[in-house]
Amino acid sequence: MRCMAHIVNLVVQDGLKGKDEHEAISRIRGAIRYIRNSPARWNSTYLMLETAISLKRAFDAYEDVDLAYKNDLLRQPFDGIPTDYDWERAKVLVTFFRHFYNLTLRISGALYVTSNLVFREICEVELLLRHWLSSSDVELNEMARKMKEKYDKYWGSIERINMILYYAVILDPRHKLEFLEFTFDKLYGGTEKCDVMKEQVRDGLHELFNDYKLRYGHTLQGTPGSPGSSFSRVSSSSSSSVGTSMQFLDHEATRTFTIEQEFSMYKTGGKGDRVKSELEKYLSEDVEMHRDKFDILNWWKVNTQRFPILSKMARDVLAVPVSLRIWVMQGISLVWKLLGNI
Repeated sequence: MRCMAHIVNLVVQDGLKGKDEHEAISRIRGAIRYIRNSPARWNSTYLMLETAISLKRAFDAYEDVDLAYKNDLLRQPFDGIPTDYDWERAKVLVTFFRHFYNLTLRISGALYVTSNLVFREICEVELLLRHWLSSSDVELNEMARKMKEKYDKYWGSIERINMILYYAVILDPRHKLEFLEFTFDKLYGGTEKCDVMKEQVRDGLHELFNDYKLRYGHTLQGTPGSPGSSFSRVSSSSSSSVGTSMQFLDHEATRTFTIEQEFSMYKTGGKGDRVKSELEKYLSEDVEMHRDKFDILNWWKVNTQRFPILSKMARDVLAVPVSLRIWVMQGISLVWKLLGNI
């Protein structure tokens, strides 16, 4: 799976290749470097511009206080003094940067699950770029066009997104399959490819669940709340009340379940002689109310007895890292600590 933070970085960098954006940032950065060196990565550029805009009046006053400020900025390697137009472009860029800066922070978290967030964030980027492409601001429109080209290279097609990210959305009890199909329709609706992909996701999800059922089903047979244990309780209670009235010697003449057993299975989620799987029960239940501080791991922990096999599948799917950025930064931090102790 590709690192999402890296792809976001590539998309944003392509949006900054416009002449006006480059010159505006360059002149403001030059003004800041004159006072204090400034980094050049796009996320640092966002923080730099956000701070610089709040201090615009100070920059204007500094031009009157330090006579060398204006003269030096007109020489190489600087690009001149920031103009009023530069400051206006910077405000637009800060609004533009803020979406991607916050997105990068969200998907780079280390203390919470991120795999269930990725597809939603990808959808937000797609819709945001579409909005900018319809903007009357020619330069913003051009930035969005360049970013959309890079975006399409990695996420433009529904088949290019790793299937595990779809499963992570479904295993979020606030979303489930209904949310995924809603986003498919919104982004790719009206195409045959959309319907085909819905079917592939459903089939793949059931196939993955069946793999987990084969792996863990026999060990969880006695777990309270599991399909196996539920049926065994139904079977024992029903057989005691009905007795041996239906235990015929001829196997062909024997029904699989008594009417009481069938009714008990119907009440617990089964229909006729077929009991719903954990996955089917989970998908048929209402979604959880959406709240930002929802603890998805705790939800699966609390509901482990109801979904013993599915909870193991959720544990593995939700543990998939979607960005290497946080691990790289933690590794660098550790190296610096070790060097500091030498």
